[in-house]
Amino acid sequence: MAPGFDPGRSGVHTPPVNTSLATPGYSHQAAAVAAAAEALRSGGMAIIPTETVYGLAVNAQDSAAVERMYSLIVPPELHAPLPPASSWHAPSRERVIEALGVKHPLHLRIFERLTPGPFRLMVQKPEEELAAILSKLGVKPGVIDRRNEVWVRIPDHPLAKAVLEQAGGVVIADRISAYGLGDGRALPEEIEDVKRRMGIAAVVDDGPTRLGKPSTPIHLGLDGTYEVVPGGMYDERYVRKKIERVVLFVCTGNTCRSPMAEAIARDVLAKNKPVIPTRVASAGVSAISGEVMTREAREALEEMGVDPSGHRSRPLSRDLLNEAEVIFAMTRAHGQAVADIAPSAANKVKVLDPSGQDVKDPIGGSQDEYRSTAKVLRTLVERRLRELDGERNEP
Repeated sequence: MAPGFDPGRSGVHTPPVNTSLATPGYSHQAAAVAAAAEALRSGGMAIIPTETVYGLAVNAQDSAAVERMYSLIVPPELHAPLPPASSWHAPSRERVIEALGVKHPLHLRIFERLTPGPFRLMVQKPEEELAAILSKLGVKPGVIDRRNEVWVRIPDHPLAKAVLEQAGGVVIADRISAYGLGDGRALPEEIEDVKRRMGIAAVVDDGPTRLGKPSTPIHLGLDGTYEVVPGGMYDERYVRKKIERVVLFVCTGNTCRSPMAEAIARDVLAKNKPVIPTRVASAGVSAISGEVMTREAREALEEMGVDPSGHRSRPLSRDLLNEAEVIFAMTRAHGQAVADIAPSAANKVKVLDPSGQDVKDPIGGSQDEYRSTAKVLRTLVERRLRELDGERNEP
């Protein structure tokens, strides 16, 4: 086995976001960050950058500060009869998940895969639970919530994260364009005059924002569903791809075992909708592109009521390995081959049989051997797919 390859483990490595002010290009901003955090703690207003647009921020626990910020909205009628619900800008997903009691596996995955980032998550809660959450956060109704949903953003910007961490409490922010300050992608040239005129205590200037477009709102329903609101930076297709789980089956030539496993998995998933959107694929460590599944494999699947059509073999590649969240190898040697091709993918590999035993190659064998292999694969694939959702449902 190659170093790092463990047939009993799998996972996805998510690199941590570097929020240190020692990051090149940000060390000079430490004073501005500290000033903004102090302004928010003391009831003042601050302008901070995010990856999307600049935002005007205040402490949501300070009702006077919230009202002062909303009174500056342009045009003023947008402030009546109720102020717009602002998004809670939190420094980390962990803080939000704990505060809002996010438990549904799909919602947890959305937080894991999309935050920090340019998404506004609108988490629906039962009325009584929502009241308890707001009370615990020390925020009045209508500030971070609308229609029994808490609105939250977790910015993917080092300076924003630093300000939010240092400020503590619950910080809300609205795009500065709502206050007549341009399109929000960059600060107005007369920012010092704006500060004096609007009573803004601090500004963190980081030049034009990286994305310059509004965040994408996503409703997270009580039943564990989600809905992407059109008009944001990313559409539903992008969101689905980000949260989709990709399962890759690997054998030698990608004409027998791994395509059989792929077809069986697709059949199982169609009949038992998984909690997490899941896509399956297969490849071979020594495969030639474009070959069909063997006749015996097709017949074995058809006898089981599984559709084998459409398969064409493909060789294993770094792109496939990087895309996959979990990789099921037919044998330990296949797992080793994965580790050799892409050492960074080694921690995603499991031998399909949880006992660590190889799935015997039926190539060149009788039809009965293929039938036996198909039955073994069905049992193993069903178990492994149950395990994936089981891991997600563990507390």
